[in-house]
Amino acid sequence: MKVTTSKSKNSESFYITQSYIDSNGRSTSKRIRKLGTLKELTETLSTDRDGVMEWAREQARLETENYKREKEAKTVLVPFHADRQLDYGCQKLYKGGYLFLQSVYYGLGLDRVCRKIRDRHKFQYDLNAILSDLIYTRILEPGSKRASYRAAMDYLEKPSYEEHDVYRALDVLASECDFIQSEAYSTSSPNGIDMGTICASPTMMWGVSSPISPISSGMKKGSAP
Repeated sequence: MKVTTSKSKNSESFYITQSYIDSNGRSTSKRIRKLGTLKELTETLSTDRDGVMEWAREQARLETENYKREKEAKTVLVPFHADRQLDYGCQKLYKGGYLFLQSVYYGLGLDRVCRKIRDRHKFQYDLNAILSDLIYTRILEPGSKRASYRAAMDYLEKPSYEEHDVYRALDVLASECDFIQSEAYSTSSPNGIDMGTICASPTMMWGVSSPISPISSGMKKGSAP
């Protein structure tokens, strides 16, 4: 919010104005409240124009704080129609619990690791999407590789790969086990992530506090998810 003025031949009016972006992406503004004319305000506040402007700016600040509070407490209503039936076979419920794990995953730079591996092996499927989904489902809904793929189908972001790509990716992940562990470990410290000793399986990487070798639980082809 800011203070704007409008001058006419015989008077000057003070307004609180709000700037915003309209539906066409253009910057515009609208008047929120008229504070009064200069003559009215100088008489009411017993001050000069500078005093009126200082008072008006304080009013704009208070209006801004009130707007922010109302926006934070605003209730969003989702309309439902009792006379309408849901479309058959159309998914209405999605799982979003994996979203809080994304910051850890990308904080470890595993997406960059996947790009490096992809450039070496020249495959077409999305290794980053496969590895991230396998990790999320291993933590949230442990199960087989097939069950992990089906669980990921209910996520807000559906898998961008096919089920058979998961089995192909596991061979690559197993062969790149040492590289993935070393990259994740080197990235964890600068980002403030205390990984301890990193252990890995073809579908999971996690930090443990026990003093075991990082390679002792390395990826092996065909091991369980």
